Amino acid sequence: MQALISIYRALADPSRVRILLLVRRMELSVGELAAVLGQSQPRVSRHIRILADAGLVRRVKEGAWVFVRLGAPAVCDPVLHGIDALSPAAGASDQARLADVRAERAAAADAWFAAHAADWDRERALHIAESDIEAAIAAVLARDESGDLGELVDVGTGTGRMIELLGPQARAALGIDRSPEMLRLARGRIEASGLTNAEVRRGDMYALPRDDGSADTVVLHQVLHFADDPAAVIAEAARVLAPVADCWSSISCRTAARNCARRNAMSDWVSPTPRSSAGWQRRGWRLRWQHNCRQPTRRTIARSA
Repeated sequence: MQALISIYRALADPSRVRILLLVRRMELSVGELAAVLGQSQPRVSRHIRILADAGLVRRVKEGAWVFVRLGAPAVCDPVLHGIDALSPAAGASDQARLADVRAERAAAADAWFAAHAADWDRERALHIAESDIEAAIAAVLARDESGDLGELVDVGTGTGRMIELLGPQARAALGIDRSPEMLRLARGRIEASGLTNAEVRRGDMYALPRDDGSADTVVLHQVLHFADDPAAVIAEAARVLAPVADCWSSISCRTAARNCARRNAMSDWVSPTPRSSAGWQRRGWRLRWQHNCRQPTRRTIARSA
């Protein structure tokens, strides 16, 4: 009964209803909500706290930013269905302001890429064609005719390209990155692609914010060569994978050699080690490792019989 009372109290203020309807459309920062509502950030933060206490929204901190997204579907879905039935036009006046937020995100992404275009092009020149890599990823992850990737986790999501590419085949998609800047870019890309089953979250590839066995597909695309301990990253991916699952990883040997020049031998880095293999084998996996400096490195992981 107390939970029900908390929900009704949270909905007793028009601003809180507006916030709920706004984050239904897209994940928004506190500052963005304040801009749309035309209210101060402290006031909006108080509204968000009340909604969060009722389980209607979740708050996620990314550096100096706090993003707000819908709470659990079990709580939010009945509430939103009720709002739709009783007041179908509720929140319509905020949609134009929400379009401004989308435009500002797109402009920020364009500015970032413009400022980093030279470095970005030099980095991409070290790899084979991105279209070839993406085709290889799609082929490796084509598990069955349905193409269902289940619960997808993209580790080191960067600008969110893998979520954009694979999200339509996933039941739910989560992009994880340590960089708030990259997460903002990824969030804008996901929003532009119209994916409603995807979100991004700040996290560490050595300690993924997922429960054991909760993911069906894990992607590490151009990630491992940035890791000080790639074996630990692979073991962490093994932890979150379900008993029947896929993992795909790609690296560029030239980039990895440049970023890991302090290592004595490149083969020690890309080859399986007792530590990295153990994480998989404890869960009953067998590993087939392939690497070629002219092709994306592919780790194909199959469940042992």
